[in-house]
Amino acid sequence: MLATLEIAYAQAYEDAALASDAADLAAEALRLTGLLADLLPDEPEVLGLAALVRLTEARRPARIDAAGAMIPLSEQDVRAWDRRLIHEAAAYMRRAAALERSGPYQLMAAIHATHAARLETGVTAWSDVVTLYDLLLKVRPSAVAQVNRAVALGEAETPEAGLAALAALGDAPRLAGWLPYQAARAGLFAKAGREAEAAEALRAALRLGPAPAERLFLAKRLGALGG
Repeated sequence: MLATLEIAYAQAYEDAALASDAADLAAEALRLTGLLADLLPDEPEVLGLAALVRLTEARRPARIDAAGAMIPLSEQDVRAWDRRLIHEAAAYMRRAAALERSGPYQLMAAIHATHAARLETGVTAWSDVVTLYDLLLKVRPSAVAQVNRAVALGEAETPEAGLAALAALGDAPRLAGWLPYQAARAGLFAKAGREAEAAEALRAALRLGPAPAERLFLAKRLGALGG
């Protein structure tokens, strides 16, 4: 049940503008995870998923600019984040922690809670994000976590370190057709000053049919590179 809710919500989360057929899934995931948390208050992973959905959905108001383009997490105006959802998530995480049975949903919620802390601190503890991804990869390995860890490593250390982590994933043909991988490559190449490679990765990402807001963001970045 939790995996089904996670997959359904992921479809809505990938579309920052909620312009796809999956738009209704975001609100439904909020409702259902809250309901499950009420019904199963002693299941820490249920509480973890409820927290995760609230932390990510709290950023929804800051994810689109005036032109309708997606705004990446690191560039979002935290003043637009939904404090109520963040506080709800924190309460779920405290309840889960008290049960002393950790799991992947709690780790993912902790990653997003680390990002949410920028609302109070003004900075992102990227080293902590990397550490949490290391823990997550031990209990639930996935390409998504590996790519996100590489991006976090690029922020915590150097863009070259992030690119090396991406290169270490292997299976380039499979990854080449995956939008988050190409977007991560583009961002890290740009930070490293490797503009031609960044532009190539952006063009590859645009060929993969991103949602409207994501397409506008990628095209804007490509235009800034003269591509």
